[in-house]
Amino acid sequence: MENVESIAVVNQKTKSNGRRIEKLEQSQEIIVAVEQRAKSNSHRIDKLEENQEAIQQLALSVKELATQMQGMREDQADTSKRLAELERKPASMWDKLVAALIGAIAAGLAGAALSLIIR
Repeated sequence: MENVESIAVVNQKTKSNGRRIEKLEQSQEIIVAVEQRAKSNSHRIDKLEENQEAIQQLALSVKELATQMQGMREDQADTSKRLAELERKPASMWDKLVAALIGAIAAGLAGAALSLIIR
């Protein structure tokens, strides 16, 4: 009878050990799956970090371009003012020339009129 009881105890322990082994195998499968996922996530994080750095570089470049564009706008405004002044000078000179010619003609006519009156 002791043998039968011993065999029953051994069978029960064997079944219990079998369940533990199955759980360990399942746990190992889960661990392998988690490790694979972790590796995949590490690669994805590395790529995201590279992309983030590229975006930062792009933002700095855009900021620098904006600063340069502001300077160019100021230079262009100054150049536009100087060009407007240069364009006004010939017109101003022309106006002075026309005024001088009109004055000369008027003086000539006045002189001619005076010479006719004095004679």
